[in-house]
Amino acid sequence: MEENSRLREQGTNEENTQSKDQQITEQQRLIQDLNTRLDRMRGQMIIKSLEEYQDHLVEDGCIAIKEQKRD
Repeated sequence: MEENSRLREQGTNEENTQSKDQQITEQQRLIQDLNTRLDRMRGQMIIKSLEEYQDHLVEDGCIAIKEQKRD
């Protein structure tokens, strides 16, 4: 009887460990998904900033050309 109780407890402990491992795996997957989304958002922000900077440089270049033509 003691052996049965011990085996039952061992089985319960193994199930709990597997359940915790599954939870950890799922949490790690969610964290990875969030990090991927953040990386994409950062990339989009960088691209937008670079495009705005490029537009600014083009505008400055056009102004400089107009001023040179006047001189």
